[in-house]
Amino acid sequence: MKRLSQLVAFVLVATALAVPAQAQSGRRPPPRRPEPPSAPPTTGPVPVTTTGTGPVTESAAPAIPISAAKYVSSFNLPNSVCDYVLRACIDRFKKNANSFKVLSGDDMNRKKAADLAKSGTETYVLLLEFSFDRDDLDRGMIEPEVLRNVIVVYTVFTPETGKIRTTGRLYFDADRNYANNNGGVLGTIARSTQGARNYTPDQAGQKVAEYVMDSLATAGSTSIPVPR
Repeated sequence: MKRLSQLVAFVLVATALAVPAQAQSGRRPPPRRPEPPSAPPTTGPVPVTTTGTGPVTESAAPAIPISAAKYVSSFNLPNSVCDYVLRACIDRFKKNANSFKVLSGDDMNRKKAADLAKSGTETYVLLLEFSFDRDDLDRGMIEPEVLRNVIVVYTVFTPETGKIRTTGRLYFDADRNYANNNGGVLGTIARSTQGARNYTPDQAGQKVAEYVMDSLATAGSTSIPVPR
């Protein structure tokens, strides 16, 4: 009897274990994974990543510094005449102040002007040298009231090296009477030497500035337009 009970219990346990085994023998599809939620639509501007290779706005080139000075080689040539030409030259530069910065320096000869340029790293030195035409001096043609064929030689010395960047000469005529008339300089010079072939002092100063600006316009990385 006891043996029969054990046999029945064994059959029941075997039957119970067979049911899950049969269920596991069949293949069932794996459960579907939930899909991730879709991103909401973008309504604002899309950010753009820059790589640093886009166009770069160039800053304006700095004004070219110039130190302007004069030298008068003849005692018969009034200093006020030469001062006026130098001032006219500087005033012409001021019309293009964004490109050139000119300061008036002390009177000096060529050696001092070259040495001054060598001592700087950026500033050009502009020297205006005034004299009479040698042929007129030899012929004794220097008139007491009128200054004819006055020569102004302009030279630009390069910073650091002191080498000549550009040079040239102009002739101008002027009335000697205005030399001691500081209050009426402009009017007197404007009336001087009517019909003369040379420049007036005012024109000479302006032309010197324009020739120098044309020479220095390419000193920087870009050309500088010189208004007329």
